[in-house]
Amino acid sequence: MAIYLIDYENTGVKGLYGIEKLHEDDLIVVFYGPKTGAVPFDDHVRISSSVSHVEYIKTSKTAKNYLDFQLTTYLGYLVAHTGIKEYYVISKDSGYDSIVDFWKARGMHIVRRENISPEKPMKQPSRRTRKQPSADNENENIKSVPESIRKKVRHTLKAENLQGGAYKKIYSCMLQATDKQTLNTALVRVFTQEDGNRYYKQIVPIFTEWER
Repeated sequence: MAIYLIDYENTGVKGLYGIEKLHEDDLIVVFYGPKTGAVPFDDHVRISSSVSHVEYIKTSKTAKNYLDFQLTTYLGYLVAHTGIKEYYVISKDSGYDSIVDFWKARGMHIVRRENISPEKPMKQPSRRTRKQPSADNENENIKSVPESIRKKVRHTLKAENLQGGAYKKIYSCMLQATDKQTLNTALVRVFTQEDGNRYYKQIVPIFTEWER
């Protein structure tokens, strides 16, 4: 049995890569915060299908290192109150390495990784370099989305009766997104959670096609 402590605020769904390879007696504890954003539906299905037990711990504040300290504290609690000696901290934050060194010196098997499985590297950003949208470059960014893609987005969202300004925001979200998760997060941030998730589900196939 092993326990995986996920710094979801740091890794997003990429940190959960390999969850399907874990065993029934493995435990996954996902730490997330108010700014984590929505989980894309496909990834939610993948997580729900895992044979491992998954627990969620939500932090209530967004102060610097707030989640990190809670994860570290919980790790110490687990070490003290269970007989388990194999732990994995899933995060890109090298600050956890001091915790790894501390417990290794005391006979614990503890490793920090960027995702659950060490067999596949983290996905690199898209081949396109995208600029964050701003009031000054919004029109320039919109032009960077091919007309063929914009046309498909407008056709797909036709039933939503959106105004032109809404489409500009959607194109900007597509530009700043490096993968499906960040697209969903951007849409939820710009629109409401309900609307952003609904638009995401409709346009994600178009976004994926554009990413290839």
